[in-house]
Amino acid sequence: MHGPNYYWVADLYERLNLPVIPADVQALYKAIADRVANLEEQKAEKGKQQRVHMKVARAEDQEARKKSVKAAGSEAHQWPGRLRR
Repeated sequence: MHGPNYYWVADLYERLNLPVIPADVQALYKAIADRVANLEEQKAEKGKQQRVHMKVARAEDQEARKKSVKAAGSEAHQWPGRLRR
């Protein structure tokens, strides 16, 4: 039942007695091929470098937020009526 030409949407169409249009099947296989290529690209060294870069950037953003929240909290205690409305 499952093989290299199997795709669950085409199987679903057949079970529901809907027409399986060859253009739809081709589009599904193209989407699968694109997804596999994208996953392989993410596994490559370039993808790993991008993930590390994003992780470092996210950590820097978190540190900046912590500092700004801490600064805003100390300002709120100095001028309680001014920052809270």
